[in-house]
Amino acid sequence: MKTPNIPKKYISFSRLELITQCPAKFKHRYITKTQPRIDPASPAVIGTIVHKTLENAYPELKSENYFGPLTHRKNLIQKHLKSVMQDDSYPPELFIQAQQILKTFAENEVCNAESVIAIEQRFVFDPDKSGEITILGYIDRIDKPNSQTVHILDYKTNRMLYTAEEFRQSLQASIYIMAIKEEFPEIENVEMQFHMLRHGIRQRITRTDEELDEAREYIFLINKRIQQIKDGKPALEILNKYCPWCEYRHQCNTYQDACKSDYPITLTDPNDLQAIADEYEEISARAKIMYARKEELAELLKAKLIGKDRLKAAGHYYSLSKTTVTNFTDPAKMINLLAGAFGTDPEWVINQVSSIAKGKFDGLMKELKKDMPEANYIQMQAQVQNLIELEYQPRLQTTAIRKR
Repeated sequence: MKTPNIPKKYISFSRLELITQCPAKFKHRYITKTQPRIDPASPAVIGTIVHKTLENAYPELKSENYFGPLTHRKNLIQKHLKSVMQDDSYPPELFIQAQQILKTFAENEVCNAESVIAIEQRFVFDPDKSGEITILGYIDRIDKPNSQTVHILDYKTNRMLYTAEEFRQSLQASIYIMAIKEEFPEIENVEMQFHMLRHGIRQRITRTDEELDEAREYIFLINKRIQQIKDGKPALEILNKYCPWCEYRHQCNTYQDACKSDYPITLTDPNDLQAIADEYEEISARAKIMYARKEELAELLKAKLIGKDRLKAAGHYYSLSKTTVTNFTDPAKMINLLAGAFGTDPEWVINQVSSIAKGKFDGLMKELKKDMPEANYIQMQAQVQNLIELEYQPRLQTTAIRKR
């Protein structure tokens, strides 16, 4: 594939995505260029490390024309991970996390270097040939397994799999598919694949021509919002699920208010759908923010408890206890195992659990126990146990000090 030059005027996919998430964050990053406060251990940094490692490893695999399981080339991936980690800006403790993500990826990936036609591919296209908007973006990897099929791969380090609704609304999938159809107008089958690296699973999506036309209209609407903010229209601070990791949250009044103030209970009209939805989304965002802040404070208290039995503060005793966490060692195998037991396809299992969450997993096992012969269920349990490991983690224990 040819790599197009960067045009003088363009709008990137990341800008289109960001302004829909939070106009204020968009303004900070792209208009006022406010200095961000970046957490070196944030999920975004982990994603960058993993992306760079794979971006550097795949050209070497392609030069060798390698075909086979990536587990046979784990030393190659490890070499490139170490090279990326030599950057002084990356905390050393992130090495273990990135290593585990890449290990899961390699265990579930068969590399066919011959089908890989591009790595970190830049694209530039005009969504409706009007010359009004030029979109620029980068695709992690493009595979062409046969003459009539192209797979667009985007590496994701998300802890949660995407839901069906998130897939339906994915602007990224629409834009990337548009770009590839522009590059390969003769190709019949274009598929977007979100490679969920922590899970060893590819979530796949296609788009109809009608869905792409709807996405084009939406892009032009977003572009108008961008122009309005550039022209001086106020950029709203919108609470959303990404707020706890936003690099501008420390200077966001809305975020700070959500962290410290009581939420005013209102009597929303039960017949007003818009008001109900607005309040639901705001409370959901606040709950996410408060939970993330609670976890941050808990980690600080745990650090203070190192070498101590307990601490006394704010009318409470704080101490550490052990908690058992159940980890699924191979989510992809677990999903395939459940799919086989239910006699369905893996996509159905993914939609049932969204991620391999313990509570939802236990619910599926209860369903199987009702319908499956006892001997088969016992055998199934044994297979499940082989895919589970227990991890013991310190848990913060709080006890209110009773007043006498």
